[in-house]
Amino acid sequence: MISLHEIFYLIIRKIYRFIKFRIIPEKYFIRHNYKKVFGEYPNLNNPQTFNEKLQWKKLYDRRDIYTTIADKYAVRKYIADRIGDQYLVPIYGVYDEVNKIPFDELTKPCIIKPTHLSNRVKIVRDINNLDLDEIKKECKNWLEENFYYYGKEWQYKNIEPQIIIEKLLIDDIGDLPLDYKFHCFNGNVYSIQVDIGRFRKHKRNFYDKNWNLLTYRLIYEKGKNIRKPPNLTKMIELAQILSRDFNYIRVDLYNINKQIYFGELTETPESGFGKFFPTQMDNIWGNQLIIE
Repeated sequence: MISLHEIFYLIIRKIYRFIKFRIIPEKYFIRHNYKKVFGEYPNLNNPQTFNEKLQWKKLYDRRDIYTTIADKYAVRKYIADRIGDQYLVPIYGVYDEVNKIPFDELTKPCIIKPTHLSNRVKIVRDINNLDLDEIKKECKNWLEENFYYYGKEWQYKNIEPQIIIEKLLIDDIGDLPLDYKFHCFNGNVYSIQVDIGRFRKHKRNFYDKNWNLLTYRLIYEKGKNIRKPPNLTKMIELAQILSRDFNYIRVDLYNINKQIYFGELTETPESGFGKFFPTQMDNIWGNQLIIE
C-alpha cells in the first residue's frame, strides 16, 4: 500500500515536471539545461559552437519541412520522392489508436515505435511471447506524449501521434544492424557516426569519408574499429542528396548485405546538449554550420 508520504512525493513530482516542461519559457528552459551540461549559458545572440547553433535553430529556424522529416511516417514520402522507395523499411501498418492495432495478426519479427517521438521503440522478435497488456499500455502512453516538451525541439510539437510497425531489420547472425549516421553540412558529408551496442553497452565511433577512425568523442566512449561498409560510396551519395536542402542535417542509414535502408533525418541531435571530447570539437563543428 502506498503511504501518504509517497503519494505526496508523486504529486509534487508531477507538479514539478509540469512546470519544468510545460510552463517554463523555451529560452529559459534551453539556457538552464545548457548550463547544466556545459557549465555556462549558451550565446544565443552570436552562437559559435555546434551546440549553441543547434539551440539557436530550435528557437529561430522553424520551417514546416522540419516537422515533416521528424515525423517517422510523413518522412517516408519525402525520402521516396528524392531517392526512391526501395530504400524504405517495409511497414506493416500505421495506427492512431491502440485498439486499431491488429496485434493478433502480427506474424513476423517487427519493431513498434511512435511516429512523433524519439528513442522510443519496442523490438518484437518472438510474436508468440508478446505481452499484449504491456505493449498496449506502452503504446497508449506514447500516444499521449509530446516530445517537444522534453528538449524544446519545435519540429516535434505538431506531429500527429501515431504508432508505426515496421519490419525488423536483422543481420546474418540475428543482430540488429549498425546505425550509420551521416552528419551533413550544406549537402556534404562531414563526419560519419557509428553507434555500437545501443541496447547493451553503448559505444560510438566517428569516421571521415575515407573511413579513417577519428579521435574525438561525442558523449559515449569509442568502441572497436568497424569494418568499412562495402557500399560506403553509395551511402555517402544518398546522404548528400537527402541533405542538400539543409544547412545541417544528420542522415541515418542501415546497410544489410549491401542493401541500404533509410533510418531517419535528425535536425538537432542530442537536442543540442551533446558534449564533445575534446571540447574544442564543438567549435570546429560549429564552424561548419552557417546560420542566417
